Amino acid sequence: MNKQSELLDRLPPHDLEAERAVLGAVMLKSAVLDRLVGIIDAADFYADAHQKLYTHLINLPSTNGEAIDTVVLVNWLKQSGDLEAIGGVAYLGEVAQSVGIAANVVYYAEIVRDHAIRRRLIHAATDTLRDSYSPAATTANIIEAQRTTIDATDSLTSSAWPQWTCRELMAGTFDIRYLIEGVLVEGQPAILAGPKKSLKTSLLLDMAVALANGGSFLGYFQVPVAATVGVMSGESGLATIQETLRRICDTAHCDPTAVTNLIITDRIPAIDQAGDLSTLRGFIRNNHLGVLILDPTYMAMSGEDAGNLFKQGAQLNRLNRLCQEASCTLLLAHHTVKRPGGGLRDPFAPIELEDITWAGFQEYARQWVLVNRRERYEIGTGHHVLWLSVGGSAGHGGLWALTIDEATPTTPGGRIWQVTLDTATDAIEAKDEAKEDQKRKKDEAKHAEYEAAIIATIAHLKHPESKTGIRDLCPIGHRPFDRAWASLIQQDVIVSIGTTRKGTRTVEAYTLSDGESTTTGEP
Repeated sequence: MNKQSELLDRLPPHDLEAERAVLGAVMLKSAVLDRLVGIIDAADFYADAHQKLYTHLINLPSTNGEAIDTVVLVNWLKQSGDLEAIGGVAYLGEVAQSVGIAANVVYYAEIVRDHAIRRRLIHAATDTLRDSYSPAATTANIIEAQRTTIDATDSLTSSAWPQWTCRELMAGTFDIRYLIEGVLVEGQPAILAGPKKSLKTSLLLDMAVALANGGSFLGYFQVPVAATVGVMSGESGLATIQETLRRICDTAHCDPTAVTNLIITDRIPAIDQAGDLSTLRGFIRNNHLGVLILDPTYMAMSGEDAGNLFKQGAQLNRLNRLCQEASCTLLLAHHTVKRPGGGLRDPFAPIELEDITWAGFQEYARQWVLVNRRERYEIGTGHHVLWLSVGGSAGHGGLWALTIDEATPTTPGGRIWQVTLDTATDAIEAKDEAKEDQKRKKDEAKHAEYEAAIIATIAHLKHPESKTGIRDLCPIGHRPFDRAWASLIQQDVIVSIGTTRKGTRTVEAYTLSDGESTTTGEP
């Protein structure tokens, strides 16, 4: 068999698994049909059964974007006479179970479209080959046919960039879907940033467990629907990640061995390496990831020209495009500058987007979670007092006071993950009250010292003395002396013995009351 015959006898390019994934995603959530506009149509499916099923799914009565009722679909196919041609009820069930979540539908649709384009090119090349051997076909006609094919292919590949008319946009369903209520929106690039050693990795793991388990981030922000999450962490090490996950899962009352849709690796891809990007693409696709967490981002980037907005932006865009093509939400962990606000702001104030280090990251983030310490960490306590600032282009945002107790390995019972979340207003009021209370106690202690100094001064005297005479002998300023004196008079600690002569003047003299000690001592 010659090479030409071998090529012609091969099966055309196709991916039945990707085709079933697209159909299964539509059956799981019919609203994803809006996302397939301009990417594929029924003719792009290789299997005739899949072409028929996709056509029927498009033409089904409205399901308000929700899952398609299998009973309704079966009856619809029976009435059309296509149920058996599609494969029957059993095959419909197989298709429905072929995808775990509908979020990755665009990724699979692009695979289907790519194979369809290849089949068209093969068909066109076959026609060109046949016509080239035919004496009846002119050279001009053969070239024109090739140009027509190439133009048609260009129009197909241009649909890789989804596009809508204004009318289509207004008629479509493009709801903002929160993966974590008030914190993380599906499909928008996100960043969690903070200074070094501010629990960034631990917070990301808490977020990952909540997303995978359908629970709540920090026990407060709800996750409406569980998702498959991939965590790529290159700094902490697997032992630390394992120990942290145990504590987080214990607080969340979930068995970490039962969380099968949380995928963890200690490898970080190099964004500027084509091989690593290809491996990352496979990591996302093979695990059907809905969320990818990359921690820390600087390990994935070349680091060259970190201040160059254009070069940094190109790297971030390359990574984000890869995730968008797979319908995977990207969340990056990154650092903030050492001196927020150029050193002009309180280092324990909430940080801002401008405090994120390296060019491009501030502009890249469509949503963000920023963390900073509210108070200096006391080494050996495991007690973290933090600010948690959240915001995004979708309009969500807020500031919270976050307190996390981890304890220490030597604490009875070991380390923990105890989270307290308060509003910023409550935290600020509590801090102000604590300051006032501290100031009051300090003032009271100082006042007591002043009273003790006055008592000690009088106790040293051998005879009653005037207030002015006692004040001149006491090492206290006039104003604090007057306050302490008035308090001692009111308490009857100091009493007047009446007037006495002092030189040419008559003055009122004072001494300690009988109940007070007249022994001398330190104030």
